[in-house]
Amino acid sequence: YKRQVTLVGRRGTDPLPLTTSVVDADGTFTFTDLPTGPNVGYLGEITHAGTSYTTDSISLQKPGEFTTTLTVYESTSHDPGISFMTVSRLLQHETADPNTVHDVVQIFTPGDRSNLPSTSSTTPPPLRFAVPEGAFALQPISGFSPEELVIGGPGFAVMAPLQPGITTIVYTYQLRLIGGGVAFDWLIGLPATTVRL
Repeated sequence: YKRQVTLVGRRGTDPLPLTTSVVDADGTFTFTDLPTGPNVGYLGEITHAGTSYTTDSISLQKPGEFTTTLTVYESTSHDPGISFMTVSRLLQHETADPNTVHDVVQIFTPGDRSNLPSTSSTTPPPLRFAVPEGAFALQPISGFSPEELVIGGPGFAVMAPLQPGITTIVYTYQLRLIGGGVAFDWLIGLPATTVRL
């Protein structure tokens, strides 16, 4: 089985045809004869053990050579010691009824491996987020997708694999106001260095 890197390209907002390249024994891969020009950009992407890894954005305004690095980490089923770096909660008053709440969480995953949260029914996933009782319209904004979300609690768990380093997770939900106000506890599942309201 040979690993393949997929090159995802766009010209502005229009996608370019996908191309693939086989990774050589020394870990290198090459793409040639690529479209270039204003607003042309690419990302190299590879999937390993269920986790997608991408290069930094590659801008090809004119013909020439461009070198980039695609780093892939080994995976582990054990929690390597995930912690919250910062947790920020933003309240947006829109109408006389619901309030919109935005949570922005920076998560730090140490080590040189990605973490694959457990899907076992006896082992809860390490990334759990509490939301107030009565919250509704929970929506992921960045860091994970609806398919990587398990709701229950009240709250949810994120099943998305995490790469080592800092990951930012953003989600939003709504709360109904009672008599023009709402009160709720802010429960944080992991130790946080900084909390902002």
